[in-house]
Amino acid sequence: REWIQASSSLQVAVNISPQQFFAPEFVSLVLRTLTESGLAPESLELEITEGTVMQDVERAKKVMGALINEGIRFTLDDFGTGYSSLSHIRTLPISGFKIDKSFIDDMVNNRETQAIVSMLVHLARELDLELTVEGVETQKQLDILLEIHPLVLIQGYYFSKPVPPPGFARFLQKQLEGSNPFIDELVT
Repeated sequence: REWIQASSSLQVAVNISPQQFFAPEFVSLVLRTLTESGLAPESLELEITEGTVMQDVERAKKVMGALINEGIRFTLDDFGTGYSSLSHIRTLPISGFKIDKSFIDDMVNNRETQAIVSMLVHLARELDLELTVEGVETQKQLDILLEIHPLVLIQGYYFSKPVPPPGFARFLQKQLEGSNPFIDELVT
């Protein structure tokens, strides 16, 4: 709640394990937690892996559907690392997917991997899905991604190391109040 108050447009993404996701009380637990915290369902994004979905695709769609009906979003995490299926991207009720860090690590020195990343960026755009690229750590990785498409969501150590929860609200407030050299450079 403190993070959302610091930035009204913030969405909080939470990674969900297969055990959590398929627990009988998962849907009610998520909804109860939102109610108790006073947060809007639209401020929550749940991240699940392809492997989780593949354990029981029909059951996964039901769980996702119940929460999506309440306004919660789902993102497919670590896309491309094991169970990739374009048919699942097409049929799952997801709002986006995240390209795994392993692709980004390999992208600088491998044209084939760079082509795969480019294809995934364009696939997401064509399917009107949000795409996040994980694990950006260097200027070279960032330059390649911006060349592929300048509006990709990017996360990684290049921008910030993980910030402990108690300090995150202060970190966010400083970002909103002050000048961020990276963002200023992109905007100009």
